[in-house]
Amino acid sequence: MLITIIKAFVMCTVIYGVTKVSKKWGNELGGLLASLPWVAGPIMVFITIEQGVPFAKSTISGIMIGLISWLVFCFAYMYLGEKFKPLKTLLLSYLSYFIIGFILIFPSQILNVHMWFLVLLCLVFLAIANYPKINILEKGTSKNLKYDTQLRMVTISLFVIGITYFAQTLGPTWSGILTPFPVMTSVLAFFTHYTEGIQNTKLILRGMLGGILGFTSFLYSQYFLLGNVNLVLAISIGLFINLVITFFMGRGLKRYYVVK
Repeated sequence: MLITIIKAFVMCTVIYGVTKVSKKWGNELGGLLASLPWVAGPIMVFITIEQGVPFAKSTISGIMIGLISWLVFCFAYMYLGEKFKPLKTLLLSYLSYFIIGFILIFPSQILNVHMWFLVLLCLVFLAIANYPKINILEKGTSKNLKYDTQLRMVTISLFVIGITYFAQTLGPTWSGILTPFPVMTSVLAFFTHYTEGIQNTKLILRGMLGGILGFTSFLYSQYFLLGNVNLVLAISIGLFINLVITFFMGRGLKRYYVVK
């Protein structure tokens, strides 16, 4: 019960902070902050505590598969969002996430964590190079959604608690795949799409893409650190690596700020 309360508190705090930053300093910065392992990090900690280090390490390949599915989700949302309303866009993007995750289950038994890391790095750079242009001159929608922040907080808390709970029955591979499930991404994308339009949604997703390389490095570092140092130190070192890479990626992606 205590761990469940902690999960809900952490996620509510994070989504509240990211929402405020996005509204005050822009969606791209909000997306960059959201890309930090706010969701997957705590889930990994809880899984390590509840299931043990061997189980947690065995989920890392699955998490990398999940990140590939996450990339597909983001691109699906951006392109589908040009044609459909937020809810339909979200559901179809979820479908793309699960389809890719299911397909990648088969090679998951063949490739080890090091191979998945290399595959993921290549796909991240490919995604950055082919990111769709953003029409910053296009006037987006501007809707006021009552209890916007509160709805985000409740939604993300339910997601994280549910995924962690089902980790016990799903096994390490699907637990890993669901760890980077686009919880933060979908909440931010859906609400931004609904209130501000698809172009602003692309900005927040691009910010998140700028941080995915840092998160991938955080994840890979945990494969070597968990079990060799205590959990707090392992997470701290991983977060430091994550922050450094995310900082430089955020600066580097400025040149992709292109108008149609």
